[in-house]
Amino acid sequence: MGRRTTRARLRKMVDYLDEVRKLSQLRIPRCYALRSSKIELHVFGDASEHAYAAVAYWRAVRPDGTVHLALVAGKSRVAQTKSCRSRGSNCKRRFGLSPSDEYPKGARDRDRT
Repeated sequence: MGRRTTRARLRKMVDYLDEVRKLSQLRIPRCYALRSSKIELHVFGDASEHAYAAVAYWRAVRPDGTVHLALVAGKSRVAQTKSCRSRGSNCKRRFGLSPSDEYPKGARDRDRT
């Protein structure tokens, strides 16, 4: 093999590896083919001075009464880069959580028992 052939093969290999690295940026949306009589999207979120978390999932009730759950997205962070001294709704608002994303009133206390 001559020098030109070696350089050409090396260039091809570098180009190939660049393309492989780009695969990590590829995003394919999920398909939710939920054939059910009742479909609900549930979103829960909470935040404190030290952490926040949010989760979204589909809840589908089939005609025979069986329930199917599918995780849509979840996100959490334990360490914050900025201080969030105010507790409650101000802190939740900072992380993009609306009051409707929270547990239904009283459900949080029931879950802890």
